[in-house]
Amino acid sequence: MSRYAEKIAGERFFSGYTLREVQTAFNLLEESIWSQILDKMQVDELSTAVTMVNAPLRAGKDEVARTFFSLLTKSKVPSLDIEPDIRGMEQ
Repeated sequence: MSRYAEKIAGERFFSGYTLREVQTAFNLLEESIWSQILDKMQVDELSTAVTMVNAPLRAGKDEVARTFFSLLTKSKVPSLDIEPDIRGMEQ
């Protein structure tokens, strides 16, 4: 999940999306998953579902944030006229 989230974050960053937009998409994904789980699982099975769903989604959200911040810190700083070396980061 982390590698996939990093890939998505890089693609979205270079396409002009904001971190908030990408995190909102993750939140909607999580809401959709939970809606389906709650419709199909018995109450006694939910504790297992919590672990299986929350851990990877949390890892994905964390990786998206780390990737965005990493790419933002490599952005051009106009006052210093510095261009970052982001070769290999563009998808």
